[in-house]
Amino acid sequence: MPYTYTIDEKLGATSTLAPAGARDAPNPFTESDPYTLAPGPNNAAYGLVDRRYDAVDAYCLGQLSPGLYRISSVVSVWDPGRAYITDSGSEAPTAIHTTVMDMDRGITIHSGFSTDSEFSLDGDATVWIYLDLGNQASKFPAQYRVEFTVLRSDSGNVAAPDSLRLGGNANDSFESRAINETIDGGLGVDSVCYSANRSDFRLASTDYGYCVSPIGEPEPVDSLQNIERLHFSDFSVALDLGATQASGQALLLLGAVLGYDLLLPNKALLGQAIALFDSGLYSMQTLSGALMRLDIWGVLANGGNGSATNIQIAEYLLTTVHHAVPDAESLALALSALDAETGAAQGDFLWHLAESQANQAQLELLGLAATGLPYIG
Repeated sequence: MPYTYTIDEKLGATSTLAPAGARDAPNPFTESDPYTLAPGPNNAAYGLVDRRYDAVDAYCLGQLSPGLYRISSVVSVWDPGRAYITDSGSEAPTAIHTTVMDMDRGITIHSGFSTDSEFSLDGDATVWIYLDLGNQASKFPAQYRVEFTVLRSDSGNVAAPDSLRLGGNANDSFESRAINETIDGGLGVDSVCYSANRSDFRLASTDYGYCVSPIGEPEPVDSLQNIERLHFSDFSVALDLGATQASGQALLLLGAVLGYDLLLPNKALLGQAIALFDSGLYSMQTLSGALMRLDIWGVLANGGNGSATNIQIAEYLLTTVHHAVPDAESLALALSALDAETGAAQGDFLWHLAESQANQAQLELLGLAATGLPYIG
C-alpha cells in the first residue's frame, strides 16, 4: 500500500514553508545563500539545492525498513474557480527537487530534480523527505498543494499509515476517512470531524497526541497530533486542556464558580465559554471581571436570594475550589481582596483562584486532558 501525503500551503517569496509535522525537522542544509549543498554519503557533495525563495517543505516518513522505495510527486496550483488543478499552464512546476535524508546516520540517500525517483535503504532508518520548488517558487503567488506517494517497490508495501495529512498556521478542519491515517493540525485551533456519535469511538491519549478508533474494530485508526477539537454527531470534545489553552481556561474559570459536579454536565455552557476564549478577544482576567458583575451571586452564595455580600461570595468560592469551609485567616484574606476590587481590578481574586493548583486539582484537569472535555457549540 502506498504511503501518500498531501499538504496545502500558502506560498510567499520570503516565507519558509514547513508542514506542521516538520517544525522540529533537522536542517540538512548549510546556511550559505543563495545556494546550499546537501551532504551526501561519506560527506560528499550530493545535489545542488536552490533555496533563494525559501520554499523548502520537510516531511518525516518515520522509521522505514530496508528496501527499494519509489517517490512520485505532483504539485497543483490553487485556482479559485476550479480548486486545485495540475494543468495550470505556465504556472505548473516542471520538477521538484527532492532530498531524502537518513537522519539516524545523518546522510543524504537521494537528491535530484524529478517527479518520479527511487531511493533504497540497506537497514532500518528514520527518513525525512525535503521538497524544494527552487526558483519556481515565484510562479505560485497564492496557494499550492504538494502530493507525493512513497511506494516500496520491492514488495509493494510500506509499514506506515495509509495517509498523512498536515495542517498549516490557520484553524484547520479535517474530515475523518475510513482509512488509517495520521493527522497533524499544526498551529491554530484544529479539529477533526466524525459522522457518528462519540460513543461509537474509542479515544486514547498517546505520547504524541491522541488515537481515535471505532469501538469493537481494530481499525481504521486516526493518529492525531496538534489537534485541539473533535466534532462528533452528538457533541464535541475539547483536547486543548492546558491551563493556558482556550478550553482549559474555560474549564478553570467556570469550574471555580460552579464546581466539577455542576459544571461538567452543562456542555452548552462550556461551549459558550470556549467560544469566548477562542475568539482571542477575552482573557481570563476580563472574563473573571465579567462574571463578578453578573447577577448570579445571590443564587450561588446566599441561598437563592437576590444578592450576596463579599464575605458570602468569598466563602462560597473558597469552599467550591477547596471542597472545605475556609478557615478564618483564608476567609479574611479573600474578603480583603474582594473589597479592594474596583474598576479594572474587578475579578482579580476569581482570576487567580481559577488558575490555582487547587482549582486544577478539584477539576481533575490532568485526567480530563487524557479523555477530553465534552461540550456543545
